Amino acid sequence: MRKKIILIVLLIIAAYLVYFDVTSYIAYTKAKSEYESVLKEYNKTKQELDYLKQTMKEIESQIANSGNNVPQTPSTSGK
Repeated sequence: MRKKIILIVLLIIAAYLVYFDVTSYIAYTKAKSEYESVLKEYNKTKQELDYLKQTMKEIESQIANSGNNVPQTPSTSGK
């Protein structure tokens, strides 16, 4: 009788450990999937930002080299 009780307790513990392992694995795969999705979105956004920075530098360079810059004169207001 005592061996049966010990066996039942061990089976319950084993079942709990298997349940815990399965639920942990499911949570891990879900978190990993979300992480990969966010990382992909981050990389896409970073590429867009780098492109915009490069475009801004090119535009600033074109403005500086255009020769059509109007010199800034001091304001005559307040005199």
